[in-house]
Amino acid sequence: GFHGGVIPFIKEDGPEIIAAIKAGAPDGLEVRVFMGVCHNDYKDDLKAVIDDCISWDGLAGLDLHGWEDMELEPWTAEIWRRSREAGKFNKSHAGEFMGPDFVRKIIDELKVIFRFMSFLFNIFFLKLLNINFSFETNISLLHLIVKLF
Repeated sequence: GFHGGVIPFIKEDGPEIIAAIKAGAPDGLEVRVFMGVCHNDYKDDLKAVIDDCISWDGLAGLDLHGWEDMELEPWTAEIWRRSREAGKFNKSHAGEFMGPDFVRKIIDELKVIFRFMSFLFNIFFLKLLNINFSFETNISLLHLIVKLF
């Protein structure tokens, strides 16, 4: 994936970036390219990019990036809905820094599957390194995920 915010700076359009990423993959490997969008990216030059990206061939979907303690702006749910309706698969960073309330908000408002693997990855490495950690904030997140699947 790539962050959509680079487009105004590198003067390449999204489909060219997608093609370049896919061209770098080994033959036969399926590559799904997502465009990262921050909570507050829907402004200035990036607003047109975000509106347009839904129609790009080869874009698998959107991925919400940025600090989780930033409020979701009203445009986010609408763009994620339009992207879903265009057949895209959308994701979000959630639960990496904020608790289960934020994860629930993302699921409810954006209707996305979020990046849970980083949570498992962190637990795995902490255990591997024999470092104790508290499940107090993350255990409810784990329960939420189990219920979803």
